[in-house]
Amino acid sequence: EEIMDYKKKMETSGVLVGEKYIGYGETKYNEKMDFGISEVYKGVDSRNNQSEYEFWFTVLIGGNYYYFVMLLTPSRNENFTVWANNIQNYHFMIENFKPMSGAYLERN
Repeated sequence: EEIMDYKKKMETSGVLVGEKYIGYGETKYNEKMDFGISEVYKGVDSRNNQSEYEFWFTVLIGGNYYYFVMLLTPSRNENFTVWANNIQNYHFMIENFKPMSGAYLERN
């Protein structure tokens, strides 16, 4: 549901979120996270059909909290150098993301 809601928000800003890339976006997650999943979608600028983007979306669960991390980057076909830098930094951030220290405390 969260992915669909965010896709709708992206479309109001002019970026159309298209098909999901299968087998794309494998990511390592920090061992302190209970769960993590990443998905990658094709993106197109509705104002300029020539521009291609990728929309990376990650959901992490740690204790009682959900974390959503997103990246909108030019596609590898559009600008490989920018794409590679963005993806490398995104993976670094996801791999090193840890839950808050109080994430496992029960709330009243």
